[in-house]
Amino acid sequence: MGFLFSQLFQRQNKSKQSLRRREGAIDSDDVDLLFSKIIKKVESENIQELYLNHEGVLSCLLAGGERSDLGIFCSANDVVELAWKLAWGAGLRLDPFSPFAGGVIKGCSVRWHAAIPPAAPDGALIVLRKQSFSADCLKSFKFENFSESDILRWQKNGTSVVFFGPTGCGKTTLLFSLLQRHFLDCRVGIVESVVELPLASASWFRLVQVCQDVAGKGGVTFDRLVAEMLRLSPQMIVLGEIRVAEAYVWSELSRSGHGGILTTFHAGSTAEARGRLFSSTGISGAEGPPIIGVQVRRDELGSYRCRCEALKP
Repeated sequence: MGFLFSQLFQRQNKSKQSLRRREGAIDSDDVDLLFSKIIKKVESENIQELYLNHEGVLSCLLAGGERSDLGIFCSANDVVELAWKLAWGAGLRLDPFSPFAGGVIKGCSVRWHAAIPPAAPDGALIVLRKQSFSADCLKSFKFENFSESDILRWQKNGTSVVFFGPTGCGKTTLLFSLLQRHFLDCRVGIVESVVELPLASASWFRLVQVCQDVAGKGGVTFDRLVAEMLRLSPQMIVLGEIRVAEAYVWSELSRSGHGGILTTFHAGSTAEARGRLFSSTGISGAEGPPIIGVQVRRDELGSYRCRCEALKP
């Protein structure tokens, strides 16, 4: 274990001195100062995402969809230290045996994800994405063949709703905006793999998956979280972003009489969402619960567009 950590630091230190001498680098060992500077940048009105690579190069995605290279921002060693700061601040593991972590930074609507060696063999990588969590954000979404009231009706009638689309399309923002506008007084139980959705009401509660330690002990799985969440008597169930592994838990929950579940899922099209969801869960047309898929996408002008379709095997 100690050897792996030493190799990680050696890899980062190889280019540390040369990078600090390059124009634009921050000559400081204070990772808190670095953290503050990066947060100020990502909170800039015109910046949508920031990317920090293994050489300390900072680039960004602007609100209009343009990408810009901001040049050297820090040393390679600072990148891995910042990744660890983000993980430890969120109470998450980030080490060579569990080299990925992500979540939402406390105190601001910024989502982060980090990767370190050996999974990122060239050095640590960090992405920070701005998230606008507000009920007013619903004005930014254009519903093409349904209305906001339809979603409320589906949920009330026990129909589960899956918001799907690619990364950064606005799935989580749409889900939270609906919850904040219509369900503040409802006892909402949220289960997530990593923390993403803010708790906007004292009536809401959240359970989050816990990884095993380096000895392979402990940890709380997604299916265990769902079972315990049901014992806490939620009036409404929200599953944070599910992947293929969690989709089976979602389907079992839907088939056991717990309808009206809201969740998000990565898929580029309705056909892809249908195929990945049902192939991983084993649901057939005869036994499948009612499910509505809401595809969320951004058009060429950056506007959010949503279209719904019944999802059937």
